[in-house]
Amino acid sequence: EAEADTKHVLGNLARQLPQKGVIHSFTSSMDLAEFCLAEGFYLGFNGIATFKNAENVREVIRQTPLERILLETDAPYLTPVPYRGVPNAPFYLPFIAQTIADLKEVSVDELLAITYKNSLDCLFVNAQ
Repeated sequence: EAEADTKHVLGNLARQLPQKGVIHSFTSSMDLAEFCLAEGFYLGFNGIATFKNAENVREVIRQTPLERILLETDAPYLTPVPYRGVPNAPFYLPFIAQTIADLKEVSVDELLAITYKNSLDCLFVNAQ
């Protein structure tokens, strides 16, 4: 039910926005991911991607185009493995990047270059 409501709200919102934003801390289904991507949104992934019981999130990452992924910390929450249990901070981002690079079968450098460009595009820095 929550995903249906989310689709309804985002669908209405997407029609009003000239440029879309990011779906923060994405942990929902592939169905919702596909809807969000089709509407032009980016998906943000954080430390949850490293959690043992988050295979659903990792599967969404595998199926999401690199050009639509953003890296997030959600600090001070959702600290990635191997530092769960301590406050999260931006300096833990490499653990998230490595996990996503492994899932996407690219180098960390390639992932960082692409997600950096994505962040500029998403935040309108590259807007004409």
